[in-house]
Amino acid sequence: MTDLLATGPAANDTGEPGPAAACTWEELHRACEEAGGIDAGNGLLLARSATLATVVGGPATSDGPLTGCLRPGGTLVRTPRGYVLDGEWPGVPGAETASRFGLVAQRDSIAGIGTEPVLVLVPRGAVHIGTNRPAGLLSVHPRTVSVTGLAVPENAVHDAFAPGTGHLLPVTARCAETSVLLGLARRALTEITRTARHRSRLGSVHRMAEEPLLQTELNRTVQDFRAARALFHTELARLPDSASGTTLTTARRVTFAAAALHTYQTAIETIRFSFGKAGGSALYNGHALQECWRDAETLAREFLVSPRAERAVAHAQLGGRPQPGLI
Repeated sequence: MTDLLATGPAANDTGEPGPAAACTWEELHRACEEAGGIDAGNGLLLARSATLATVVGGPATSDGPLTGCLRPGGTLVRTPRGYVLDGEWPGVPGAETASRFGLVAQRDSIAGIGTEPVLVLVPRGAVHIGTNRPAGLLSVHPRTVSVTGLAVPENAVHDAFAPGTGHLLPVTARCAETSVLLGLARRALTEITRTARHRSRLGSVHRMAEEPLLQTELNRTVQDFRAARALFHTELARLPDSASGTTLTTARRVTFAAAALHTYQTAIETIRFSFGKAGGSALYNGHALQECWRDAETLAREFLVSPRAERAVAHAQLGGRPQPGLI
C-alpha cells in the first residue's frame, strides 16, 4: 500500500511557481500536507497563517501569532473617522493563543455598486472569543470570534481581493488548505490498510484484507485519490511565480479553484470511506480513524468548499464573472 500512496511528482529544488520568493507553491503544499498528516488542526492553523501572511505580514513576527477566518462574517461601515466593524466568524483555529486576527467583512463597494469583501486585521484585545467548539480539530481549539462596534483605522483594512493584488489570498488558501486535507487522507488510508491487514470482522477467521469486496473498494478509493492528487499537482505547477511579475489570469485561477475543490472533496470522501470500513473499533475515542473522520467533517464545512463556493466555481467555469473572495 505504501507504493499506492506515493503519488504526485517528485520534489525538486528548481524553484516551483510560488506565492513569494521565499516560499514557492510547492514548498507551501509540502509543508501543509506534512502537517495535515500529523495533526489536521495544526495543519489548518499553519495554512491559515500562511494565507493571511500574504496580505498582512508574517505569521510569526513581533506582533504575535496570526489566525483568522476567510468566511465573510461581518460588515465594515465607513465613517468620518475611519471604519466600524461588526460581525461573527465561526471556527477560527488557534483563537485562544493568537494575538492578531485576519477577518473578512463586507463593505460598500468603492464603485458605489453593491458590496465587496475586505480583510480586516484586528488585535486580540478587540475581539470576543466564544466557548463553543466543533467536534474536530481539537488540538487548535477552534472558536467563534465576534466583534461589536469596533473602530478600525484605515491601515487595518486590506483590499485583499482586489484585482491589483493578483487575487493571491483565495489561491493561497486553496493551495494550503487542500494540502492539509491531502495529508489527512493519506493518514486515513494508511490506517485503514493497517487495520485491514491485522484485523478480522466479528465472526470471521479471515483478515479484512482478504475480503475481495474490500480489496476492490479500497483499490478504487486509492486510485480516485491518486488521480485527484495528481490533478492538484498539475494545476499547482502551472501557477506563476509571483517573483516573476506574472499576474494570475482569470482562467488560471478558475481552473486551479476547480481542481482544488475536486481534490478537497475527494480527500473528504476518502476519509469517510476509511472510517466507515474500519469497523466498530473506530467508533471509540482516541482511535486514529475516528480522529481523522472528526477532523475531516469539520474541515468539510470550511468556506472555500461550501455549497456557495462550489456554485461560484461552476459559474466561473461556464464564463460567469468570478466572485471576489472565492476565486
